[in-house]
Parts: sequence; structure tokens; C-alpha cells
Amino acid sequence: MSTMNLYRWSGYAAILSGVLGIAAGLMEFSSMEETLILETTYIIQSALMLFGILGVFAVQHEEVGVIGFLGFILAVIGTALLVGGSWEIAGVPSYVWGGTLSGFGLLLLAIGTLSANVFPRWIPVVWILAVVVGLPSMMIPSLASITLLLASTLFAVGFIGAGVELIKGKFGITKESEAMV
Repeated sequence: MSTMNLYRWSGYAAILSGVLGIAAGLMEFSSMEETLILETTYIIQSALMLFGILGVFAVQHEEVGVIGFLGFILAVIGTALLVGGSWEIAGVPSYVWGGTLSGFGLLLLAIGTLSANVFPRWIPVVWILAVVVGLPSMMIPSLASITLLLASTLFAVGFIGAGVELIKGKFGITKESEAMV
């Protein structure tokens, strides 16, 4: 598989992950109960997000620096925990561990992405805003449902945007190399 095809497939995964993330967030917000459909949607969304994160990192791996690399590692581990079933450590559910690691990882990856200047700036800015908007949910339980919906929607919109950019495939392609693709 060519590198360009890898980017494109990763882009499709990122877009689908974003769409499913918005759908799952709205389902959860509207019903406030966990169902098999909701849980399955989150698992598929998280699995697709892994492939999206891989593409986002791959196109800028040389430019994101150490912070971006650490963010990538944390985001992959956190997202894998979201896919990997339910368990607890010290009474804290796996989705809390996964969401926290994934969110913090995406924050660091977004900072690296800003400095890399490979994606349009609005994409990492939206990811940073998602973390800022989502923080009150951890500290003020009465705000949890609305802030988590807004944060997950912002993350999703960022992934949709990143996916579109990955599909366009204009990363470091010169006129000469574009003619060869």
C-alpha cells in the first residue's frame, strides 16, 4: 500500500470516527442510559479513531516534536483502553482512564500539530478547546452531560476536518512527486 493510500484510508477512518462520535454523544445525551447500540457505537468509533490518530501522526511525525510524539503515544493508549473492555483500577472505570489519557494525549498532539503547521490551524485549536470545555465535567458533576457532549462534538469535528485533509493528501507533495502518484 502506498503512503498516500495509507493517509487516505486513515482519513476515511477519522471522518467516520467523528461522525460516530457525534452520533454517540447525541444518543447518550438524549437518553442518559447505556444501551447495546450506544456501547457498540462507542467501540467502533474508538477503533476508527485509532486509525485516524495514526494518520494524523504519520503525516507530521517529523514536525510534531517530542510533545506531539508523547501526545500520540498517550492518545493511542487511551483510545485502545476505550476499545479494550470494562475493568477498574482503584474503583475508577476503564473508560475514565481511557478518556483521560486519550484527551490529554490529543491535547499534546494538538500542541505539536500547531507547531508542525501541517494541518489547518483550526483543527488542533478545536482539539485544545475540546479539552478545555471537557474539564468542568470532571470537577462539576452537574455540568458533566452538557460539557461532555460539547467536548466530544469538538473532538469529532476536529477528526472530521483532519480526515478531510488526510484524504486530500497534500502533505509534502511537490508538483513533481504529485505527477508520479
